[in-house]
Amino acid sequence: MNIKTPDGKFQTIDVPESAKRFDELKVGDKVSITYNNTVSARLKPPGEPMVNTATGASTAGQESGLGARQTSRE
Repeated sequence: MNIKTPDGKFQTIDVPESAKRFDELKVGDKVSITYNNTVSARLKPPGEPMVNTATGASTAGQESGLGARQTSRE
């Protein structure tokens, strides 16, 4: 779906199949949109290989653009 923002620019958004009453929209209707972006993280035990979340595959032995730092408190 393409929407026109208040500043006159056009933005393309994906509308999930679960959107209620989407089929009732007409060109020119005003809509209110909420965008949610979620990030989750967890601490990995030392030595556990990284996982590519896009595929679920282990990235053990591969170069990565991700960085990590291990610290200890004494």
